[in-house]
Amino acid sequence: MKEIKSLTGIRGVAAIYVMVYHFFGTDNSSVNRIFHSTLLLKHGYLSVDLFFILSGFLMCVTSENMFSKGLSFYKYFHFIKKRFSRIYPIYFVAISIAFLFFHYNNPLSYIIALILMNVVFYKQISVLEPIWSLSAEWITYTIFPFIIYFTSKFNRRTIIYIYPFISFLLLLFISFKLYKLGYFRVLNVVSLNGLTRCIAEYLLGISVFYSSQKQISIKIINLIQGVAALMIILLLFVCYADILIVFAMALLIFGLSYNVGYLHDLLSEKIPYFLGLISYSIYLIHTFFHFTPYYHYSNTDSEYYISRFIAIILTIIISYLTYKYIEIPSIKYFTRKLNVSKLNK
Repeated sequence: MKEIKSLTGIRGVAAIYVMVYHFFGTDNSSVNRIFHSTLLLKHGYLSVDLFFILSGFLMCVTSENMFSKGLSFYKYFHFIKKRFSRIYPIYFVAISIAFLFFHYNNPLSYIIALILMNVVFYKQISVLEPIWSLSAEWITYTIFPFIIYFTSKFNRRTIIYIYPFISFLLLLFISFKLYKLGYFRVLNVVSLNGLTRCIAEYLLGISVFYSSQKQISIKIINLIQGVAALMIILLLFVCYADILIVFAMALLIFGLSYNVGYLHDLLSEKIPYFLGLISYSIYLIHTFFHFTPYYHYSNTDSEYYISRFIAIILTIIISYLTYKYIEIPSIKYFTRKLNVSKLNK
């Protein structure tokens, strides 16, 4: 299948959004009066939900044909090797640096991170803040082939309607507790609820994949992209709208999956596409700045904002370097050594 550059671009936008959220939207210090009170920034954690939906869709693009025809140990192991080669090398480097320099007094947290079980043992201190979501995705990877095999036994139309309904029920269930406590960010959950959140949104991504098999006109595609983007932007200013935003994200991915349209062209431009390529590194690297003293001890507005804008720029630069010198070489290495390029046998 031809690369859908706009999906890489939207991942880049989401990576920047979650980085800005962590730098500004989670800090209620007196010098962060403007940004902290902005609902738009307070919803930055929903970038993770877009990552989950997008992963579910892209896993179907690359692997649906393989597992819908049947399961085998070879196919399953091939899939796991391929996912391992993509996420683990830079992940291993990041958590090792975080442990050696900042969490050396808590080896248990490092062991939990090494085996990608943070989402299960979240009460243990995490060596890096965002790795709970990578743990959730890794666990979902292990069951994804079985989900696709199970899915293939049903009519496509049934999946298109049933999976979003199941996803809605799961998201409603995990958001209810925070809603009762009065928190408007009702999907800002981690631990086992975070794993449920991940699986629910993978199901959404799968339904998007099956929905996108039907051909529709370019006018309808542009309409879907425009309406979905507008819904997301407007709902980011609304309390308790997380689930609606998630479904709007799924609609946007559906529109972009056709590889045409005005918004597709915009997100395929060099800057968002570049940010999408390095988005995984951005997601891991940006939290290292939480450990720096200058980041925490800014006494004036100017010091506060300058320190964070410098952190954003440095994150992008370092992420490009880690993408070029760690991610790409490691993917090539594992592709060659583990023979992950073979799709069928």
